[in-house]
Amino acid sequence: HAQAPAAGALGAQAQRAQAATHFVVSDAALTDLLAIRRQQHACFGPDAYDLFTLLGLALTLQAVRLKAVVDGKLVAYLAAEVNRFENRGWIVTVGTLPEYAGRGIASALLLAAESKLDTPTIRLTVRSHNQRAIDVYERLGYRWCGTHRRYYRDGEDGLIMEKQRR
Repeated sequence: HAQAPAAGALGAQAQRAQAATHFVVSDAALTDLLAIRRQQHACFGPDAYDLFTLLGLALTLQAVRLKAVVDGKLVAYLAAEVNRFENRGWIVTVGTLPEYAGRGIASALLLAAESKLDTPTIRLTVRSHNQRAIDVYERLGYRWCGTHRRYYRDGEDGLIMEKQRR
């Protein structure tokens, strides 16, 4: 049987994350850029978008940019855009700080983004070995539709997943 760690065994940040059950999803703003950069680095390490790419997303008029906040701290971020040539939405990035994972935050961000994207399909790309994220996407109706070979810097494949909405 698994046992809960002793109170002192968890760091203060992890204890706060465990206790956090309330988060607020709202539009991300340009003023969130540095917090988003920290979140990206914590979630994606060397695959994180650089500050200039994040700035470009922040300034793109048609992009959907959402954040989730717990106790005033940005704990998750999502950016999406519409490819008008394909009439398809793309989730460009979605990630939750590791200590806040498993609380439904990414799902809430995805559902909020989907409501803002007026396209019949939405796609995203996920690391082929990120089963936790794949499970979340499948629960939300996304299905595998292709593979980008050696998509990530370390050579791992990216799975393309798609949700049909109409």
